[in-house]
Amino acid sequence: MSLHQVSTVKPLIMSVDGASCRISVSTALPVHMRPKTREVSNIYTQPDKRGTGQATKLMKIVCDIADKDQMSLILFVKPYGQNAPTTEYDLVEWYQRKFGFVMIQLNPIMMVRIPDSTPKPPEVKQELIGECNEI
Repeated sequence: MSLHQVSTVKPLIMSVDGASCRISVSTALPVHMRPKTREVSNIYTQPDKRGTGQATKLMKIVCDIADKDQMSLILFVKPYGQNAPTTEYDLVEWYQRKFGFVMIQLNPIMMVRIPDSTPKPPEVKQELIGECNEI
């Protein structure tokens, strides 16, 4: 799968076990930025699947494909529905912590992720692990 196949006319709908999103070429961007950037929108998790990691799994797949294609991703942060279980601020923190998105606009909240920017877990040095076991 490649995000290069996505166009303004033909968006891509991705889904993973109860979570889905739409990937498209954003007409909100200047024309010169469109070939290397895709917009992720309509991120949704079915109510019975919320809290099970399905949206995280889906976004990881999207980010992995974007990395492979060397594509930047943008998204507008907006909780789904009036009684959304998460706030804008929860979502901003989630996108930053899990996937490496950074906020570039406050109103409406817009975030961008450049290729290969998913945060990596910190490395734990073996000698520190040994010291912890001795205590």
